[in-house]
Amino acid sequence: MKEYGIGVDVRHLNLLADSMCNTGKVLGITRYGISKVKNSTLMQASFEKTMEVLFDAATSNKVDTLNGVSERIILVNC
Repeated sequence: MKEYGIGVDVRHLNLLADSMCNTGKVLGITRYGISKVKNSTLMQASFEKTMEVLFDAATSNKVDTLNGVSERIILVNC
């Protein structure tokens, strides 16, 4: 990441690696990987197709329990 002028704390990389591997299989950080494993609407919306995910959640009356790190970070930044 240094080549691009981006500083990343090693703890963030460790958290990402743990998230990718905690199911026993390596999952990609895409809408087909980790985001599909989680049932959280906000977690899925943090990847791709944000409006579609939120629209589907609103029209389906889905409730997000806010148990994950991503969901809580999104709410703190609002």
